[in-house]
Amino acid sequence: MSKPKPPLIGITAANDPRMPEHYLLRWDYVRGVVAAGGIPVILAPTSGLEIKAVLARIDALVLSGGGDIDPASYGGSARIKPLLANPERDQFELELVKRALDLEMPLLGICRGMQVINVACGGDLIQDIEAERQSPILHDDPLRPRDRIAHEVSILPGTSLFGMVRRERIAVNSFHHQAVDQLGAELRISALADDDLVEAIEHPQLQFVMGVQWHPESLCSLGAPFSTLFDEVTRQASRMMHA
Repeated sequence: MSKPKPPLIGITAANDPRMPEHYLLRWDYVRGVVAAGGIPVILAPTSGLEIKAVLARIDALVLSGGGDIDPASYGGSARIKPLLANPERDQFELELVKRALDLEMPLLGICRGMQVINVACGGDLIQDIEAERQSPILHDDPLRPRDRIAHEVSILPGTSLFGMVRRERIAVNSFHHQAVDQLGAELRISALADDDLVEAIEHPQLQFVMGVQWHPESLCSLGAPFSTLFDEVTRQASRMMHA
């Protein structure tokens, strides 16, 4: 009997305007997928790329972190100067998400990736936490190592995330100055920071669509609950392959 094929997990890369000749992706996203038993496929944001053809060749989608989403993507005006915004990446990832949702493809959004899911579903963003919300929590510290815990979040009972991690509280790392504001249609909040900032969202009507504001890829070596997110998106991809 032949061994089941591992699923192909697409991971979006960034195109940083400071280095226009490079596509960028941290190695820990790739290693998180490999450790979970998937085959990583790096997706470079490219104008004019046939999104349907891309999604037809992968079994799940992981949206990586990166720069700000241009407020024009959600009909807003810039209250601050967006950091490392790139309209090409915005357009690419928003279209990926909309079509992936139509296909009910397993989808995991990390940091910026969670924000992309929210915008794709009609939501909007807090453009700068420090300017728009007073909080005792430092959500973005550029000097903090990526595997250093920043604060705790509460996982809401009854959510898919709670069913996965089986904990009411987890400690997370944190590197973001933007956050979910108005929640997108059909999404629900699944985790909150102690300052009530949204830390995780999910789509309760679909099998696996989840976004988290922290960076589990940088904590996968610690095991659950961080590796759990990569394990689950890979498991769901395998399930759909053999459905």
